[in-house]
Amino acid sequence: MRDDKLFFGLEQLYGVFDLDARYKGKEHAFAIRAYPESEALSKEWVSTTFADLSDASASVTGDYLEKACKAGCRSILLVKADTAAPYWHDYVVKHSRYIHFIKGRVTGNNGKAAPALAVVEIGINIKGSTLVATLDMNKLDEPAFERVGYLARRAATERML
Repeated sequence: MRDDKLFFGLEQLYGVFDLDARYKGKEHAFAIRAYPESEALSKEWVSTTFADLSDASASVTGDYLEKACKAGCRSILLVKADTAAPYWHDYVVKHSRYIHFIKGRVTGNNGKAAPALAVVEIGINIKGSTLVATLDMNKLDEPAFERVGYLARRAATERML
């Protein structure tokens, strides 16, 4: 996802992400720490973990959702809202605490408008029904600065503390 507006909107909802479990390079560093895709499923996920699966295949998305269910932490995943995919019913419907369907256009990693997307939160203690809401892109504030500069400043601040 290249959309800074959505990124900052997610940080307003969930706070700063501790781990980006599907790191795609500097411009996609959503968190303080990151794992490349080759290591993400074998390493431990921590605290609040984020993964952008907007461009992933159904099998990769299923693998990440399965890991999120077993990780024992709060996991926020950006996934295709594909109700025909097995992962949707096996993991999203059964294990999600929140599902935020995104209303409006989001720019994907390829620079084109992404398909229908949802932000899925999977936590450790899920009780009761899944809460479903809309995350309206038109109501999110435009960030005052670009994500890359913001993340560089945040990393420098972390090192000083």
